[in-house]
Amino acid sequence: MATQGLAARLLVLLAVLAVAHASVFQSNQKLKPRFQRDRRNIRPNIILILTDDQDIELGSMQVMNKTRRIMEQGGTHFSNAFVTTPMCCPSRSSMLTGKYAHNHNTYTNNENCSSPSWQAQHEPRTFGVYLNSTGYRTAFFGKYLNEYNGTYIPPGWREWVAMVKNSRFYNYTLCRNGVREKHGFEYSKDYLTDLITNDSISYFRMSKKIYPHRPIMMVISHAAPHGPEDSAPQYTTAFPNASQHITPSYNYAPNPDKHWIMRYTGPMKPIHMEFTNMLQRKRLQTLLSVDDSVEKIYNMLVDTGELDNTYVIYTADHGYHIGQFGLVKGKSMPYEFDIRVPFYIRGPNVEAGGINPHIVLNIDLAPTILDIAGMDVPPDMDGKSILKLLGTDRMMNRFQLNKKGKVWRDSFLVERGKLLHKVLNDGKDIAQEENYLPKYQRVKDLCQRAEYQTPCEQIGQVQQQTHRRILPLLVFLTISDIKIIHCRQDYNPLLHITTSPLAHGSARLSSRQPQSTLNMGPFCACTSANNNSYWCMRTINETHNFLFCEFATGFLEYFDINTDPYQLVNAVNTLDRYVLNQLHVQLMELRGCKGHKQCNPRTRSLDMGESLTHTHTHTHT
Repeated sequence: MATQGLAARLLVLLAVLAVAHASVFQSNQKLKPRFQRDRRNIRPNIILILTDDQDIELGSMQVMNKTRRIMEQGGTHFSNAFVTTPMCCPSRSSMLTGKYAHNHNTYTNNENCSSPSWQAQHEPRTFGVYLNSTGYRTAFFGKYLNEYNGTYIPPGWREWVAMVKNSRFYNYTLCRNGVREKHGFEYSKDYLTDLITNDSISYFRMSKKIYPHRPIMMVISHAAPHGPEDSAPQYTTAFPNASQHITPSYNYAPNPDKHWIMRYTGPMKPIHMEFTNMLQRKRLQTLLSVDDSVEKIYNMLVDTGELDNTYVIYTADHGYHIGQFGLVKGKSMPYEFDIRVPFYIRGPNVEAGGINPHIVLNIDLAPTILDIAGMDVPPDMDGKSILKLLGTDRMMNRFQLNKKGKVWRDSFLVERGKLLHKVLNDGKDIAQEENYLPKYQRVKDLCQRAEYQTPCEQIGQVQQQTHRRILPLLVFLTISDIKIIHCRQDYNPLLHITTSPLAHGSARLSSRQPQSTLNMGPFCACTSANNNSYWCMRTINETHNFLFCEFATGFLEYFDINTDPYQLVNAVNTLDRYVLNQLHVQLMELRGCKGHKQCNPRTRSLDMGESLTHTHTHTHT
């Protein structure tokens, strides 16, 4: 009898412990109820494929036939996908955290990029950390953040094969699970696109073999089509006549109605245009290897039987410009060519061949990945999960914004730079942009200064030269060295790039190329400036489609994208003062927003001719 009593008490104790353990698991892991019932064979795999500097406005996706077949025909294309800061490190930080730049404080590719502050405050709260804590086998391959130094493994990643510093295809260093790994110039062993593709496939296969019931989340972060634009040997002669970059805004310069760097930039010279043609070819050539990579990953999912249980997302950290408005190359502008990105998703219950017009942002990636994994989205994330927009049976899978009740966002913030402050006589800080009316005359006078007329030859300018090795792969016009010149003046330093059209070392140039291209010499091009700081509101809804920007100089820009899709004419002078004030109020709300409840406004009753109102009590999904 005593033995039976002891056994009964033990059974009761075991039952209590089991309940307690389940309670602790649910509270710690934050899984949604549908995933708390059975974690095995339910939670899907997630693969995020990321490219660096890939445009969609200049036609880069047109050459990626394999990717379009797999992701566009086999999944859903979001036709209004944007980034909130068109620069590498700020955008990638937003992807990882689900936050705007003003909330993760990474404002440029240098300031706070992978800094101790970032590592302490924000890196412990990326989507990798959250998924790793609930049993996902997390892995990262490729470019991480521009200033990542490779001395540590960020939290949340079980497999870590990340590039030290910025994008390269050869002659780079990886941090492979804490060990630095140097790579050279041999294509078969070192070409980054192929290396991270093969490593990610090996990791996926190994994980499924050892842990068949554990879901996998992988990030495959390519260097392409970022400079130095080294293509694989088999693709070096592709696209000899590429011209997708020649859009209506190509070489549309100068632009006296736009902010000062646009007025400063004049029409391109023949050498500039030849360079843009070469750059477009080289960028597209690098993307052919990414195209092969996507196909290899797809075939691996088919071979392992995991295709139907895997979400695959394809996007880029920002767009790019090649000659638009006379800007020879670069990013960081608030215009469509820099802020629009490709965005495709395929997976369980995702409509194949669908085109979704809702606005999706880089800050939506982290909430979406958490939602796919069955986790609650932290309230401090500024983005929202896009899962509710997917599927053939979902209410919001079409552009239905007139319905009452829950609605998707129709406006978002585009920001570059941080809020500047000046101190008044009473010692109180005041935001420099409080006087947001145009200061056109001051900027016009500034642009007439002699030091800004010949940017590569002025006294007092400081020149830094960085050499980039370019392999001699039958390139006619090759970037052999980049010279970054900082014009240290009293107001708004400039950033210039000097490019020499000479092949690296003893590279042989094809005899088919006209000899004149070898004697054109170096040239200078202004790509950005410190006063190119701005805050913009981009709105798309059933009645309006516009971009409104306030620059740090006080200058304003407004474009009606319906009537001016290439932003050729600044139409801010067509708006009355009341409308400008209302736009300013809405923009200021976005600039200070925190969390998805504040950062996803729904603008309504827009009438640019009479009034512009904004809902202050938003209805959110």
